[in-house]
Amino acid sequence: MTLDQAIRLSEQELTTWSNLGTVYSMLTSELNSQLRQDARLSHAEFIVLARLEAVDPHRLKMSGLAVSAQMTLSHLSRVASRLEERGLIVRTECPEDGRSIFAVLTEQGLQTFESAVPGYARQLRELVFNPLDEETQCHFSQAVNVIAKSFKPGNG
Repeated sequence: MTLDQAIRLSEQELTTWSNLGTVYSMLTSELNSQLRQDARLSHAEFIVLARLEAVDPHRLKMSGLAVSAQMTLSHLSRVASRLEERGLIVRTECPEDGRSIFAVLTEQGLQTFESAVPGYARQLRELVFNPLDEETQCHFSQAVNVIAKSFKPGNG
């Protein structure tokens, strides 16, 4: 392999990378539109609500929520402020250490999240899964899982 071959992407790699970027951009745009229409949420806000809804008792330390939602603390703080203004979450001090902050899903936040889920799931199925036959879905899932596992925690 020449240096030029080692540095440059193959035609197939370039096409795959370009298509992945296009799919990500279009999917994000479509999901944001659906979430705005159904629940006045951005995709980032929906992800935060989803992470809180998935745990019992619907609360996480902000630092753990940032990791779970794959956001920086700064980005999460801005998202949390918007959600808090709408009464969808509250932030409370951690009683154990007095320094950490919990994000807590409110009843209104849970209702808002639940109202967004059907349209979100429908969009994902329509745009990502329905175009693929069962075998291709299986290969797609395997490929995405391999790529996801190649990332080391803390590098994002």
